[in-house]
Amino acid sequence: MKARRSFLKKALGTFAGLGVLGVSTSSAVQKPAKANFLHIVFIWLKDPDKDLKNVMAATEEFVKEVPSVKSFHIGVPASTNRPIVDNTYSICLTVGFDDLEGHDLYQEHEAHKKYVSETKNLWTKVQVYDSTR
Repeated sequence: MKARRSFLKKALGTFAGLGVLGVSTSSAVQKPAKANFLHIVFIWLKDPDKDLKNVMAATEEFVKEVPSVKSFHIGVPASTNRPIVDNTYSICLTVGFDDLEGHDLYQEHEAHKKYVSETKNLWTKVQVYDSTR
C-alpha cells in the first residue's frame, strides 16, 4: 500500500511537471495589467499598403502626448489562422488608463482630436471596445 502511494505521488508529480494535468509547476506569478480601463481600437485602412506605416507612426506620436495614458500597444494582425479570429483589420491600438476619467481625458485631448481629423479619411472602418474591471 505504501509503495502504491509513493508510486502515485511520483506519477502525479511527473504528469504535473510535464503539464499533462494542466497544472503549472512554475513559481512565477502572472500579474494582471496595471491599467484598470482598456480602450481597444481596430482600424481598417482604405489602402494599408500605402498608409500603414504612416498611420502607425501618427498613432504612436499622438498617444505619447496624452498624460492619462498609462500603457499602450500598437500592432497589426497576428498570423493566427482560426475561424474565431478576425484578422481583417489593419491596425490595433490598445490604450490603458487608471480609470474612466483618464479615458475621458484622452478622448478630449487635443492630440487625439487632431489625430482623428488628420487620419479619418484613410479609414474604411473603426471598431472600439472598452473594458474595465
